[in-house]
Amino acid sequence: MIDRTTFDLCIAEHATGVAQINGAAWRREGEARRSIRAMAAIALVALVTLLDAAASPTRQRDTALMSTKPA
Repeated sequence: MIDRTTFDLCIAEHATGVAQINGAAWRREGEARRSIRAMAAIALVALVTLLDAAASPTRQRDTALMSTKPA
């Protein structure tokens, strides 16, 4: 079982890359920052995909309207 101190250290380490142990700051080698960058990149790709999917029906309709020739 994980105790509260270990849990707090894990949260602090993940969020900032710095853990406080006995009043001293211990920095990991940027693992937390790398994981945050990866999550941000995934979120950006998901957002762009959603926006593109939301715009697709409109784009298809506009393209269809533009391709019809007046009678």
